[in-house]
Amino acid sequence: MTLGHIIRHSGVAKATLVADLGVTRQAVEGWVSGRFVPRRPLWPKLAAILGVDVARLRRAIYATEDARYASRATSP
Repeated sequence: MTLGHIIRHSGVAKATLVADLGVTRQAVEGWVSGRFVPRRPLWPKLAAILGVDVARLRRAIYATEDARYASRATSP
């Protein structure tokens, strides 16, 4: 499960993440698409907003990074 999956299925609006975390909409869009991952200091607050524990969020972030690197490896 990736971070984008958790965000999409959390029921939390992207605008809420922007406001509560003090990040840009582009950052949140990047998290959902898998282009970016949040900075580590944001993880506890992001996990609380999404209703997951930090360990689950961390696994999702690592899965997102793994998927991103795997897609780069298979690109021409």
